[in-house]
Amino acid sequence: MPEYVIEPTALYKILLHALKYPSASVCGVLLAKTANKDVVQFSDAIPLLHTPMLSLPTEVALSQVCDV
Repeated sequence: MPEYVIEPTALYKILLHALKYPSASVCGVLLAKTANKDVVQFSDAIPLLHTPMLSLPTEVALSQVCDV
């Protein structure tokens, strides 16, 4: 099983975004890189949306992120 490491930049983005919108759930994408099979390093976070209805908005947001 790999070890998961989150860099401070990604963690701070998650925490600050959650603090900015405390009454809503946060949906986003974590960007990762793998140095080897044993370590997955999350280097950045991209917050996407705050809505209870996730299907269509999530699909649109993910398609925008994947095109970058």
